[in-house]
Amino acid sequence: MWASQALSTESTGGLQIIIGSATNAYKHFYIKGSDTFFYGGWQCIPVDPSLASSTQSGSPTTARQYFGVLANVVGSVSKGQSLGIDAIRYGSSITVSNGDIANPATLEGI
Repeated sequence: MWASQALSTESTGGLQIIIGSATNAYKHFYIKGSDTFFYGGWQCIPVDPSLASSTQSGSPTTARQYFGVLANVVGSVSKGQSLGIDAIRYGSSITVSNGDIANPATLEGI
């Protein structure tokens, strides 16, 4: 059972995906809230970390090595969950068409 109504609204950061370069430097992307996150199953929510974020903590750089989800809970939850995560994935697919021993294709180069 989901307790999504205990979240803050989307515009005030109910559910956030955070992507950071250090444990104290994150971009926060507001993705859902009590006004937009309803009962009824899993959702795939892609985020492009190169775009402007909703807010940030610290001074994140372009190095993206920390990922997570925050729930801004404004009500009390006595039964149910305000957040459930099945997976966090980086990217979707990559096709490498160039690279050799002298000049290998790298993830950074792609």
